[in-house]
Amino acid sequence: MATNDSFTMSASHFETTVADIVIDIKTQLKIVKSSISESKNFRGDLKENAFKALKTIEELINQQRDKFKLELNQIRNAQTAQTSISYAKAAATALPSNLSLPTKTQFVVTVMPKDSGKTSATLKKEIQSRISPGKLGVSVSAVKHISRGGVLISCDTKGDAEKLKNEINSKLTSVEVNIPDKKMPKVIVYDIPEAMTEQEVLDDLKSQNAAIGDYSARRVTQALKIKFFTKTKREGLKNAVIEVNPEMRHILLNLEKVKLSWTRCSVKEFSPLIRCFKCLGFGHTSKYCEVQHQKCSMCAGDHHYKDCKANIVTRKCINCSIYNERTRNPNLRVPVNHSAMDPLCGTFNRALIVAKSKIDYGQ
Repeated sequence: MATNDSFTMSASHFETTVADIVIDIKTQLKIVKSSISESKNFRGDLKENAFKALKTIEELINQQRDKFKLELNQIRNAQTAQTSISYAKAAATALPSNLSLPTKTQFVVTVMPKDSGKTSATLKKEIQSRISPGKLGVSVSAVKHISRGGVLISCDTKGDAEKLKNEINSKLTSVEVNIPDKKMPKVIVYDIPEAMTEQEVLDDLKSQNAAIGDYSARRVTQALKIKFFTKTKREGLKNAVIEVNPEMRHILLNLEKVKLSWTRCSVKEFSPLIRCFKCLGFGHTSKYCEVQHQKCSMCAGDHHYKDCKANIVTRKCINCSIYNERTRNPNLRVPVNHSAMDPLCGTFNRALIVAKSKIDYGQ
């Protein structure tokens, strides 16, 4: 299955599974209702109360089912959204298998005022009054406020971003204009023989996999660079995180498995999202976390998740809770009754989209 179809397939699987569970529960409720109806041990008032309780349970099940569908649709919409998200702290774990990376990269231009007293709103108005994207022949997909009074402008192509940068520099003298460098994507190759060196891995990738070897032979610059190895629970094996260019990423993900020595190893996308496993936030690791106490991924309390007594009803995501506290518009608030590690978490997915916007996936 292609990577960009994985989210849709997984979401459909979740939806089907929930539907099956609801059907099973309702079937059992009907059996209970039938048993009560046929029983001679229930007084009339007891039967009536029992039937009311069963009806209430069924209504609650329907409410939870509808709520699940709503939340799932919100995640689907966030996953397919083409709008850019403000430059904020984003967050890397291996990418969950039910999420896919975009096939098109957004190129951004950052405009920062030299005057520290100028606001983003003022700068945005100044840019829009002095520059016409239509006359310039560039496609602008979004304009966002960023910190320190700056503005971030998203373009569809690198050429459009360059044109816009030059035009802003020529029309506005009191600003600093930059096009932040995009990072190269990474993939992770699983279960490599532990004895293999970096060079042996690279050599075998090229010599034992024709698509990789043919492409590498045509390239002047290096298309594969091992960044680091990670441990695996399987003895004698390790994983390799490899930085690749957009074309090589496409080749590897289409292959899905690569030959290395005497083994065939799975290849997956490696997430650009950096995550802290102490505060559960994004944009830093536990080593640099400033929070004093360990946060629980299940209930947001000050303890390790292994010591948590929360159940599925009392779960609380710390990241979605913080997001809601900072969101003034109540209509924009998100559900919090899930684990912070849930791959369908709305705050996690927004942070993931931000992280993905900084990666060069090619045109």
